[in-house]
Amino acid sequence: MVSQWHRGRDARVGAQSGSSAGSAGAREAVFLAGRSAASARTGLGWAGLGWAGLGYSTSTDRLHGFESLAERRLLLVLDFLTGTREVLSQPFTLRFTMSGRRMEHVPDFAVLNDGGLRVVDVRPSGRGKRPDAVKFAATARAASAAGWSYTLVAGWHPRAVEVLEALAGRRRTMQDPLSLQDRLLALSKAGPTRLRHLAEATGVPAVARAHLLHLVWHRRLAVDLDHALSDATWVHSVGASR
Repeated sequence: MVSQWHRGRDARVGAQSGSSAGSAGAREAVFLAGRSAASARTGLGWAGLGWAGLGYSTSTDRLHGFESLAERRLLLVLDFLTGTREVLSQPFTLRFTMSGRRMEHVPDFAVLNDGGLRVVDVRPSGRGKRPDAVKFAATARAASAAGWSYTLVAGWHPRAVEVLEALAGRRRTMQDPLSLQDRLLALSKAGPTRLRHLAEATGVPAVARAHLLHLVWHRRLAVDLDHALSDATWVHSVGASR
């Protein structure tokens, strides 16, 4: 079982399953050229894919390719999670043999976080076929042999995704000449407060709402992702009992 990582046209790093070539140097090499790394599927016709596009990540401060709504949602979740350091779309091609048949698979993403490197495939529940299951299993085995982790994402809690999408609009750096963020953080320490009441307590609720959502995205304030975001949403101080 052999996998290859593509870093532009002229640079390749190979790792043979079960060999020392999958050591730390080879495992991290794909990320050393992270900002210029090319997709393993060169010449991919994204124009024909209805949900294909580029999604911005504050964690990496750049755009990442996706080919479906499910993949776009994964990029959103990765940006929200703490510890995400780098993300590559379609990072390598895995080639292997199954029952005498040659097969290959390009994983959807490789993610470098504080816990190491994780290979990720996205396939909504119920859409997978047997050949896909074989490819996912082979990818999981190859990742394990290289000392990486592997995750197959089958779906998300719909309410949580809706909340993250609402918060994402305020995730970028914001100017705060009125020091509203400090005021919101101080007010939240009094205990759980409805979103509307917390914003109104600043005296400038229209502006404070934007900063409140920014603080929630960056986990300086907290809300329950299992419930829709609204004026009635309870906002908690981070570290406080819920």
